[in-house]
Amino acid sequence: MKRRESIRLIRETGYQPDSEKFFESLFFQGNGRFGYRGFRDEAGKGSDSDRSTFAAGFFGELKPGLTDMVNCPDFHYTRLEVEGEAVFSGSPGVSQFCRELDLDTGILSSRYTFVTADGARLLISSFRFPSLADRRLAVHSMSFESLDRDMTINLTAGIDGTTRNRPVHDDQLKQNDDLVNLRETIRREEDGSGLFRFGARALGTGIILEMAMAISFSEGVSNRATEAREDRLTGEYTISIPRGKKRTFDRLTILATSRDPFGIAEGPRLSAAVARAAREASERGVLKLRREQEQAWERIWEAADAGVIGDDALTLGLRFSVFQLVQAAAMDDPGVSIGARGLCHSRYKGCYFWDTDVFMLPFFALTFPGAASSLLEYRYRTLEGARKNAAAQGLKGARYAWMASLDGREQCDTWDIGLSEVHITADVAWSLGACRQWLGNEDWYFTAGVEILVETARYWKSRFSREEGTGRYNLLSVKGPDEYGGVTLNNYFTVAMARANLLSAVKAVEEVRSQRPQEWSLLRLNLNFAPSEADDWEALAANCVLPFDEEALLPLEDELFLKKEPFDFRFLKQGDHPLYKAVPFDRLQRLRVVKQADLVLLGRLLPGVFTPSEERRVWDFYEPLTAHDSTLSFGSHAETAAVLGLLDQAEDYLVRAARLDLDDRMANVGDEGLHLAACGGAWRALVLGFAGLDVSGPVPVLSPVLAPRWEGLYFHFTSRGKAYRGVIEQDHWSVYGSSDNLVSSGQMKPGRNVK
Repeated sequence: MKRRESIRLIRETGYQPDSEKFFESLFFQGNGRFGYRGFRDEAGKGSDSDRSTFAAGFFGELKPGLTDMVNCPDFHYTRLEVEGEAVFSGSPGVSQFCRELDLDTGILSSRYTFVTADGARLLISSFRFPSLADRRLAVHSMSFESLDRDMTINLTAGIDGTTRNRPVHDDQLKQNDDLVNLRETIRREEDGSGLFRFGARALGTGIILEMAMAISFSEGVSNRATEAREDRLTGEYTISIPRGKKRTFDRLTILATSRDPFGIAEGPRLSAAVARAAREASERGVLKLRREQEQAWERIWEAADAGVIGDDALTLGLRFSVFQLVQAAAMDDPGVSIGARGLCHSRYKGCYFWDTDVFMLPFFALTFPGAASSLLEYRYRTLEGARKNAAAQGLKGARYAWMASLDGREQCDTWDIGLSEVHITADVAWSLGACRQWLGNEDWYFTAGVEILVETARYWKSRFSREEGTGRYNLLSVKGPDEYGGVTLNNYFTVAMARANLLSAVKAVEEVRSQRPQEWSLLRLNLNFAPSEADDWEALAANCVLPFDEEALLPLEDELFLKKEPFDFRFLKQGDHPLYKAVPFDRLQRLRVVKQADLVLLGRLLPGVFTPSEERRVWDFYEPLTAHDSTLSFGSHAETAAVLGLLDQAEDYLVRAARLDLDDRMANVGDEGLHLAACGGAWRALVLGFAGLDVSGPVPVLSPVLAPRWEGLYFHFTSRGKAYRGVIEQDHWSVYGSSDNLVSSGQMKPGRNVK
């Protein structure tokens, strides 16, 4: 079904050099296995790091034990000359330039006219996409039409291995302009049949990347030559275009690594398999491959479309959020997760954060359960790395890394974050329980899941400090989601999530012991589990300190929060630009200002952790103090405001979350890439906040509210292997099954609002 342009197309009209990097990020295309930024077809200016292509799990070492996501060779390398004059988007003779990203199909199209010195016009158009139907494949097609007279053009195309990495420091205030090479070329050849083959090995990790490219033309090519130099492998072609005729150039590229599911560890076999796949793709042809791409995205939207009726701008933002989450997910690969910037940018070295477990995983669990299962399995596969992280700090059990890559060991360079923002361990444990309800994955939960819960509970038992004389347990030297809070004492979010982790472990051990005794016998032996451990966890959970102001009946972010200096940040904050760029961090952590949702988010992750009146007091006290200097914040506030019935605020926060990248609210999309957690947070806010989706019963039901200006909303989801569609209108709501049969329905109630 072809949707309206207003909720389908993202368009760039006219060449805008000042917005070059912004559109490169916005026009990112990926299929989870690999992805590339939206750089233009014909290379113009820019460094060797700007033309970025990243493959899931293709990490190299910056230094022993510290990895970065490797910038792959550029398989879109193109140079175009028209009668001796170089042509690219910013050439003086270019007019009517336009690019469009179609969310319905994942296809990026461009077109423009080049006018020669004597006024002759050449119409240049293209489309490209990484295939969702075949996740090894990238398709790029260009066409040239001479409008006024016969023309001759020279085209150079191939694979450019001179691309490099520009490592980004974990400290957001530090800039780096130094380029590094994180791979070595091991293959660069044309095999005699016109197929280009390029291989590289990541430094330190030894992961192999193989590419094979098939190039073809419709007709009119009078000269061909292949050249390999400066770590490039290119073909040079002379193309004759009669007046009124069109010539087409197609390039099909297969990419795989030795660690992805398609990969084969032995290099020569992988190279041969990639070459064979490129030839097979060439035999199928571009038009068939494009149809397969359109059909694959049609299935995606049948499973995950979402929007607001009566607000096309917001719907575009919501659909863009879904689109980017799908592009970032290697749905069939449990060896990787999703980085904070996906495959769009090497910010944070491509590492995986709590962003995935808390903000993205709910989307996948309720739309693409197979992808959710892979993300959970990644956490299990990196449990040994988490054990090593704990042991390195003299602790027991498993501590999940704040920044993780392939093996789960800590990748964060800054001590106050990497060693103190330990709530990530409890966040991973939280995701196991949430996904158990959403997925019904009992077999996995009672094996891998229980092992994770036991080891993370052991970590918390050794991480809390028992206070002599009181029997209380304190969590010292921790940093909560509000990173402006500094390293503090008994951060409420971290303590509450750790307590939930401990109690989940107690419950899981009892369940598996009583319900699956054979599995428990094996687990107990493998984990060397002592029965007294569960008693210790319960005692810790009952006696951990959750700061609370008895006079105001208010949960406190930490024990130091009310000791901080009152501060009105509105005088210094410019729009949505982060406050840390105006106020030194040392001072920020002594001021009563919140970087992002902390206790507000906690109420969404642990329903019932606050009484209804406490949750409203949390909102009333902390929301005015929150600077929203993290892109994680807007979605959490939208979801909570919807639950509280604060519908104008909920709508405002949802718009900010869903359109965060489209509107470049943080002014960093070009330099730092897309914000995947904001995408997940926007979806959470719509489906779990406004729609109030509940899948805990025999059939899904809703408890919805609508913002005053909306006519309704809709979303697709999956629960327990069945597909559904939720529809909310002004006076009633409905849930339909896959055959459009009505599953549940109800009348709209007044907006939820806790007094």
